[in-house]
Amino acid sequence: MDILSAPYLFPNSIEEIDEFSGKDFEEFLFHFFKVMGFDPRITNDSDDKGVDLMIKRSPSEEKRLIGIQAKRWKGSVTPDEIRKMLDGKNHYNLEELWIITTSKLTSSARTTALNNDITIYSRDRVIDFINKLKKKDNIFFRPSRKQIVRVIEENIEVTDNDFVIQLKTLRKEISEKHKLFPIYNVFNNEVLLSIIEHKPKDFEELSKIKGLGTKKIELFGSEIVDFVNNKLVKKTKPTSDNDQKLFELLLIERTKIAKFNKMTEDDVYTDKVAGYLAKIYGFKKENIDIYGDYLIKVITKYIIDSKVV
Repeated sequence: MDILSAPYLFPNSIEEIDEFSGKDFEEFLFHFFKVMGFDPRITNDSDDKGVDLMIKRSPSEEKRLIGIQAKRWKGSVTPDEIRKMLDGKNHYNLEELWIITTSKLTSSARTTALNNDITIYSRDRVIDFINKLKKKDNIFFRPSRKQIVRVIEENIEVTDNDFVIQLKTLRKEISEKHKLFPIYNVFNNEVLLSIIEHKPKDFEELSKIKGLGTKKIELFGSEIVDFVNNKLVKKTKPTSDNDQKLFELLLIERTKIAKFNKMTEDDVYTDKVAGYLAKIYGFKKENIDIYGDYLIKVITKYIIDSKVV
């Protein structure tokens, strides 16, 4: 495993480690012990004998070799996992064995470990590892979730504020409808801001939003997609009565243009283009050549008939 090709970014919290894969946790421990002055190595054997990582107390101390089993688990570690390490001790000629886990050991696993002089580092000790790193100089950490959310929030247009409020309302409605409590089980604020940023208009785009799995999309994905599409249409509609009538006229004429030229309506122009037609927003040059003169005549006639100044 080549894990020295780029600077390592340490996690900020145990909650971030909870989202790691088993290999990610091994990599974290490798870099932690490296920073702490140990000489670490990750075992690459297909059958590692219950030993994921080996460290020396110092690079010069050849014989004091410690074997570590890394368990990034939600459930409790069982005695079987502890017994595997005993095979690894002989296989790698180890002096000591450590079990490091983000969870805890069952009572029988703890007894097995203690009876075989295996040192136990459970969740609280992993938290201590992170705190020790934060006291050291020249250590780099991943951006925290709060930092990511703050960056996204700072880049959301002011005009999207009502989008945030309405999407939070939708989240509450989904939570009550599908009995998903607490409300963040629907989606958290980071996902909410990602929806606003990317504005997924269909299931394919929605599936690219990190934090919305297949089950959630199947359960209430259509409600999010419908909300986004309805919101986008409302946002692009003009506000004055005259502009609203022109907007509706342009949608009717779009259908006629599409049929005559054998095009899809979106290829003619989208609702957003219709909403901002006065600014000539979104037109391709080739489309102007095809039906630009015709649209100018339609708009001109509308202006004359309506006596719009």
